[in-house]
Amino acid sequence: MRIALACLLTVVAGSALAEQGAKQPPQTLQPPLEIVRDHFDYDVNKDGSFTERHEVIMRLLTQQALQLMRQGSVAYSEGAQEGDLLEAYTLKANGTRIDVPREKYLISSSSQAGLDALHVKSAVFQNVEVGDEVGWTTTLKQNTPWFPGRFSMGMTFTRAVAAHDVEVSLTAPTEGLPLYFDVSGLGGGTPETIDVKQGWLGSEKKQHWMWTFTNDKPVMPEYGAVEDVYTLPHFIVSSFPDYGAIGTAYEDRAHDKTIATDDIKALADKLTDGVTDRKEQAHRLYDWVSANIKYVAIVFGTGGIVPHPASEVLHNRYGDCKDHVTLLQALLSAKGIQSTAVLINAGNSYRLAQVASPAAFNHVITFVPEFNLYLDSTARYAPFGVLPVEDSDKPVVQTATGAIAHTPSVQSTSASVLSVSTVKLNADGTGSGDTQVSATGPLAIGLRGLMAAIPPGTESDFVRSAVEGNAISGTLAKTDPAALDDPYTLKMHYDLANVATFPGPGAVSMWLGYHPYSFGGSLGIWLSDRTIDYACPSMTAENDSTIELPGNTSIMAPPKAGLVTVDGITLSTTYQQLGPQTMKQIVNLKIDHPHAVCTPDYYNKVHGDLQKALSLLNAQLIYK
Repeated sequence: MRIALACLLTVVAGSALAEQGAKQPPQTLQPPLEIVRDHFDYDVNKDGSFTERHEVIMRLLTQQALQLMRQGSVAYSEGAQEGDLLEAYTLKANGTRIDVPREKYLISSSSQAGLDALHVKSAVFQNVEVGDEVGWTTTLKQNTPWFPGRFSMGMTFTRAVAAHDVEVSLTAPTEGLPLYFDVSGLGGGTPETIDVKQGWLGSEKKQHWMWTFTNDKPVMPEYGAVEDVYTLPHFIVSSFPDYGAIGTAYEDRAHDKTIATDDIKALADKLTDGVTDRKEQAHRLYDWVSANIKYVAIVFGTGGIVPHPASEVLHNRYGDCKDHVTLLQALLSAKGIQSTAVLINAGNSYRLAQVASPAAFNHVITFVPEFNLYLDSTARYAPFGVLPVEDSDKPVVQTATGAIAHTPSVQSTSASVLSVSTVKLNADGTGSGDTQVSATGPLAIGLRGLMAAIPPGTESDFVRSAVEGNAISGTLAKTDPAALDDPYTLKMHYDLANVATFPGPGAVSMWLGYHPYSFGGSLGIWLSDRTIDYACPSMTAENDSTIELPGNTSIMAPPKAGLVTVDGITLSTTYQQLGPQTMKQIVNLKIDHPHAVCTPDYYNKVHGDLQKALSLLNAQLIYK
């Protein structure tokens, strides 16, 4: 999908959200820049080839924008495309224009074995200050359509960035290339017939459309909101009549890449030696691809659309999602197990547009009909048969048949995390603690990824940053993240300082120690209300925490147990006094939704009760 700047800059407006992590999102929106002009002009031919002209002008409002918009550029794939950067300039606040000389344009190329070459032509803006504008104009010629005889493109537009003049112009043949449109939130779109000169051949009648978009007042994106054509202004045009045609088009170009060559057959036999159970054979083949084929994103050239031959992927030991699927298909086929590629959107999108476009999908996974299993071998830490959250409860196209299907949703029984902690406090206010964690399903995928990202030798640093309270040192014992067996477990020991003042009276939080999952974050109730559907995956979390006070103190009274139950969510806290100085708290959270998306009406109905549930997590242990 050709994404407009108005969409790309969602990441700019959302950068503050990322900095907040799983805590409360910011309440104000201050975009670092605004779109002065963003014009697209497409001229499409009957065979699906086209020329695009793109003109951009951005006004930079903050120092952050100076880092974000250092240059204008155009990227194009060798052979199938031609790209050019026509101009690039800085427009000072006083009206002075500073052009980047063409001789200072930078051209870079990158390629790896088996991949198409990508060329990027760039111009670095000169003498840019806050308040200035930067502009650039590019052309891109798609000489060879990615899908022969087909054309499709689309844009979505964020309301998180001010956009004053966005325009999309499309010119296409009146015959020979039927087009289907899905447009919402844009003005214009009335077609007109025009004469287009064809040099000495005379002229040709074409249809012409123009759409406009403005957004003068940025609007704060709702945290966790679904982002698809049903929630965002958008423009989609496609010559594909339906999603089945997209699956067929993909399969036509990918099928011959899944041949099980002799080297692939030999590997399949080696990996399944002595194994007769067919599902276990598939398990072993999946594990090998997941562990041994490095994932690299390929978004340019035919490699962005068509997978490379399975034997080539095996030889190179790297590839993107399509290449992973192709090699796994070939290995499975070598053992007589049929599978198909599956087109899916792994973003925060859960619905398909009315108009079928390849842009609806940004990822490819595998489906094995014999076991009714979806597999994603690019999700490095996903066990066999377990999909990451971003693949779950999604509409998909199975390319072998063109059928529209649905991946399974996450269930509370299959996504769980259990932490058991014991924290002992000393008379001088120091303490020490031990935590054991066990996670299953998609939650284990995330925990494996987190543990794998910790550089060797920095485990103590991780402990100090992750433990609630003043951790001064610690150790971490984790099982191998690459071992894809549920549950995934780890153990942590930590030393604490300045936890409390003894003797009392006083209080300490029952939430001391390490907690791998944010109970409050999972409820996601920071917004006072919602207007857009939002992601709400199911899961189960339990925290078993015991705090032991020093011998010169005694517990005045145990905290009160609590229970909050609303539609699909239960949070409970219970307490057990194990002795004069020892208290156990057990917190249970169960979120059980039928689907991964909840409506604003649901959120607004349960919001008040869930606010009360948060108070259950703030219990303190009162001592004297």
